[in-house]
Amino acid sequence: MLAKDIMSRPTNCAQAQDSLMDVFGLLAGSRVHNLPVIEEGRVIGLVSDRDVLRFARYHDDDDFDLPSGLNAEDAMRNLVFVCSENASMRQVAAAMLAGRSDTIAVVDADEHVVGLVTADVLSQNLPGYKH
Repeated sequence: MLAKDIMSRPTNCAQAQDSLMDVFGLLAGSRVHNLPVIEEGRVIGLVSDRDVLRFARYHDDDDFDLPSGLNAEDAMRNLVFVCSENASMRQVAAAMLAGRSDTIAVVDADEHVVGLVTADVLSQNLPGYKH
């Protein structure tokens, strides 16, 4: 089984200059906790809901706001590992371990994001996994 067989599509991506509130909205509207951050169509980082929320300013009523001057590039993790559509599950797992991430961006030959593989989906497709 290959990355293209188990990846989720379409994939939301954050642009490097998207505001933190826009990024939080993308994350809240998706079923993943991490988004690739792209610039000129290529992955430059990965941002999670936790990355965004560490900038949150909380109020007495459990509401919060995010600073308007910060963007996805400010919150993202720069060290990001990607894999090709034809990567084996072993290669995807190795990239996740190397990047210490539970999400890997899948890229095409031009290095544009075409999908995501999460650790949950990867583990559910390993031989011996019982549903």
